[in-house]
Amino acid sequence: MKTCLKYLILLCLFIQLTACETIIDECDPVFHERFITRYTIPNAVIIREVSDSTVFVTFGGESVSKSTNSQLYDELSTLYNDLSFNRWLGCGPPVEAFYDSIVKLQVISLDDFDITHPSGSDVSEYIEFRYVSLFDFVQNGYNKEEKNFEDYKGGMEYFYSMLGAKVFKGNLAEINQFNTKLIYNWGFMLRFTQSPEIPDTYRFKIIAQVREKVMETSVSCDF
Repeated sequence: MKTCLKYLILLCLFIQLTACETIIDECDPVFHERFITRYTIPNAVIIREVSDSTVFVTFGGESVSKSTNSQLYDELSTLYNDLSFNRWLGCGPPVEAFYDSIVKLQVISLDDFDITHPSGSDVSEYIEFRYVSLFDFVQNGYNKEEKNFEDYKGGMEYFYSMLGAKVFKGNLAEINQFNTKLIYNWGFMLRFTQSPEIPDTYRFKIIAQVREKVMETSVSCDF
């Protein structure tokens, strides 16, 4: 019985090691001359997920890479000085960033939020904006940013291990084209810091402006 059990354990270990070896073979490191492999030229605001009073948002649009639009990709790489990364990276999703800054981002309540914010009011002052910027990492010669794990709680944990990622957070009303450069296109997080007077489901319109384009979408949140 013990001999059978021993062979069974060895067989399981062999299968596991073989599976791991197969995964490694299919996941060989890739040499990257530049850190950012794709840029997104947005044409739509997309709601990725809603969790109570937190909304995860990203942009959909044209993806610019070396293979899809070599000239524009080279121009953007030069603009952001992303020219000499020259490192091997393991397999994983491509590093994709918004090609431009967010000029303005607003959240308009479509219901009466509180006594000072009736339907149609901008409630951006009640919202914390969190996002991951790749700008400093690229500009600082690809040196890893110091990270505080506390900044990654509340929905940002999956950014923690990303090479060079740094979470920025602040009031949504303070967002402008100077502090939203090279946002990682996993998206960003909008978290309400204040709840409405009456617990219920509330509707909102999200308006994003990037240079010459204004995009809108709507979302509902439970409080």
